[in-house]
Amino acid sequence: MIIKIIKPALLAVIALAVFSQPAQAWNNDLTLYLWGASLSGKATLGQKTIPEQPIEADFDDLFDKLDAGFQAHYEGKGERWGLGLDFTYLKLSDTNDANVSSTVKANLSELFAIYRASDAFDVLAGARFTGLDMSLETPGQADAEGDRSLTDFIIGGRAMLPLSESWRLGLRADVGTGDTDLTWNAIVGLDWHVSKLIALRGGYRWLDYKLEQDDAPIEAELDILMDGPFLGIAFLW
Repeated sequence: MIIKIIKPALLAVIALAVFSQPAQAWNNDLTLYLWGASLSGKATLGQKTIPEQPIEADFDDLFDKLDAGFQAHYEGKGERWGLGLDFTYLKLSDTNDANVSSTVKANLSELFAIYRASDAFDVLAGARFTGLDMSLETPGQADAEGDRSLTDFIIGGRAMLPLSESWRLGLRADVGTGDTDLTWNAIVGLDWHVSKLIALRGGYRWLDYKLEQDDAPIEAELDILMDGPFLGIAFLW
């Protein structure tokens, strides 16, 4: 009920922040990147589907397990307000020594407003939409599968620290709740502005979910950490 009330209000605030901008230059920033996320933790999605299932996908063998991946990040900013969008799709699969095959698909999307509190600090507020789809194939047994869609409202901050004329250190942290009990996200990044139109970006990201739902007929438990390095190229105009 709370989500149904807050969601349209949040979207209205973001729209008001963006479209109430005075006439001025709008700076655009589009980043295409690859996040080498390792998954660790446990998940139960559905009482009669997947039991508590350990998830392990280390960065060392990520490309052996990564079937598909795409990440994009966009920000448009005026003098004081801005809008951010982020999209991630990952499909990981693995087969262990007992010929048990597991597949994890994750769709992560963010929509958030940006308020420039100072030249070095932004306040962020918005929503994170998560879709998880897991399947398990065990020889001689029926296949198990489960999926879950989550909407969480997040608030956080971001600091941008110039190291030189071309280099900049970025720090971001946010927390949220909604469909999950708690989700938190942290990013440490380094930008190298090759020119006025292109920048190279790299760093490390952590994204954590915690959820425990005992309501029948659907039970769900998530205690998942996704973390790993990322590298991308940004186009600025």
